[in-house]
Formats: sequence, structure tokens, C-alpha cells
Amino acid sequence: MPNQDDYIPRPLSKPGKPLPAGAWDCHSHVFGPFDRYPIRKGHRYTPPEAPWQDYEAMRAAAGFDNGSLVHASSAAYDNSGTLEAISKAKGRVIGVAVPAPDASDAELQALHAAGVRAVRFAPAREQEDAPGTLDFDVMQRWAPRLKELGWHIQVHNGLSNIVEHLPIFRTMSVPVVIDHLGGVKPDVDPDGSEFRALLDYARHHDVYVKLTLRVASKAPDYSDVRAFHDRWVETIPDRVIFGSDWPFINRRTDPPLVGHLVDVFDAWVPDETLRRKVFVDTPLRLFGAA
Repeated sequence: MPNQDDYIPRPLSKPGKPLPAGAWDCHSHVFGPFDRYPIRKGHRYTPPEAPWQDYEAMRAAAGFDNGSLVHASSAAYDNSGTLEAISKAKGRVIGVAVPAPDASDAELQALHAAGVRAVRFAPAREQEDAPGTLDFDVMQRWAPRLKELGWHIQVHNGLSNIVEHLPIFRTMSVPVVIDHLGGVKPDVDPDGSEFRALLDYARHHDVYVKLTLRVASKAPDYSDVRAFHDRWVETIPDRVIFGSDWPFINRRTDPPLVGHLVDVFDAWVPDETLRRKVFVDTPLRLFGAA
């Protein structure tokens, strides 16, 4: 288990070109302080300690006025660390929660009052210890409740599993946001049948995709995932949003620089109108005012 002695602040950085006013980082997490918000014993990954003060410093340095904080499964169904960070942001940050599968309407209403606007569904791998995750059956069952709240659904899963469950998506009238370029891996064929099926579904339905580069292996240029990034931008330019994935849970040492990730986006997407859509207009339409 991590402790205070392991704490090393994530490095701060800014992009080469300033972000537009009102810009959103649509995918980050907070972890800790671990003496107050411990990770669940035996969890499959050990995140870096990254409390709300560090998150605020990251956004200020990079130029993100707004943000979306995604509750991570290492704290199981205890969303309190994420909720504290939202409260400290004073109206600049919304939350993506992972309530317990038996959460009541009153509990969801309390999360809404605290600034939550979505639920993350990350179906666990077979045989994996799964507290802190919600499966596709819960997603389908909760869809009417989430629609009533005006929330959306976020899905974190592999490409094959997402495509397999597209029939469930078709039963819901709630916006769906898919994490990490659609759950791809660098060895997936961007012209293969599964990725093309997901692109086609997103083209005709209320689906958004986060342009995060965590699936890449070729830092710092991330060339092995550029084809996926390009296809999403070309296919649904009005429904792609940027996410840094700070504080980079699988990179306890030598983490990416958020400013550089923005620079990569700018190199790949030089159109200024589209840049404003991705960083400002689309997240504002999806999340509403933080």
C-alpha cells in the first residue's frame, strides 16, 4: 500500500499554444491523500498520490478552466475523495461517479447535488476482483434513472467488449461517452471490422469519445494511436473531447506532461474552429456549466 513517504508531486507543464478560455480537461482522477482516502487493499494497481491541490495546480498550469473528474476503482464505491475535489473547485469541475450497484434514488440525488453528472461503467474482466466497477447489466437497468437526472453514461472497456454490447446501447436514450479512443490498443487494426463497427455506430447515435492517449506505447509522439485519433475526429468532429488522464495511474515515475499532450493534439488537429469545439463547445454542451 502507498503511504505519505511515496508522495512525489506530478510535474506541471503548459502547452506551447495557450488553451482557449473555458477549456475543459474531460478525464482526470484524484487519489488521496492516502491517510484520508486510502485505496482498497489488494486492488490491482497502485496509483500515485495526487490530491485535489495537485489537480488544481495541474489545471492552472496547463490552462484548463474546467474539468471532469472520474472516480477510479481503486477506492471501490467510496466517491468521497472525488467529491471533495469537486467541492474545492468551486463550480469549475463536474464528477463522474461510481456508486454501489444498489445505490438508491436519494443517493444519486445527493451525488447530483454534489456536482456529479455521469456514472462510469467499467465491466470487470472475468475472474477479477471487481469492487469499484459497474457492469453492462447495471448500465441498462440504470439508464432511465440517469436520463431523469440529465446525466450521461461513461464506458471504460476494451474495444471487443464494447462492440459486443452495442445492442444494449441501442436500448438506451442516454448520451454515451466512451473512454480512451474507444478502448483500442495499438495492435488493433484501425481499418478492422470491430473498430469500423464502433465508428459507424457512433456516427449515427448519441456517442462521444475521449481523445486520451493512455493506450499508446510510443511516447512522446504517440504515433501508434494517431490513426484512431484521426478517424474519431473525422467521423464525429462535434462529439470528441480531450482528456489528459492525469495523474497517469500506470506511470508512477516519468509521467507524461499535460502541456505536451495538448501540443500533440494541436499538431494533429491544426484547425482552430475544431480546436475550440473539442476543448470548449462540445464539453460545455455535454456537461453543462460546471
